[in-house]
Amino acid sequence: MSRQLIVTGVGYKELDPTSHGDDIFACPHAKPNMGACVALHAAKSGYQVNAVARTVEKLEKVRESILRRVPSAIVHCRPCDALDPESVRRLAMDVPGHPELDIV
Repeated sequence: MSRQLIVTGVGYKELDPTSHGDDIFACPHAKPNMGACVALHAAKSGYQVNAVARTVEKLEKVRESILRRVPSAIVHCRPCDALDPESVRRLAMDVPGHPELDIV
């Protein structure tokens, strides 16, 4: 079983909301943030990625973009607001226990 990594703050900024590229890492109208880049690198390194952000739509877009580059990747979208204790509790309950879980 591959190691798991929780990556928080996964998202991107749309520079042109009328343009919808398939890959946020290649689209000139999207700017992936640090969390999205860490998630991509972790997937390339063989980690099972638990991508965390508040916006489900952006999580799904990042997941699709990662899978275009790393088809064998396992990427779970975990919506969570890190400033909301109840949301963080739900995240903790949603991620299955694993002896090798890293959080970024």
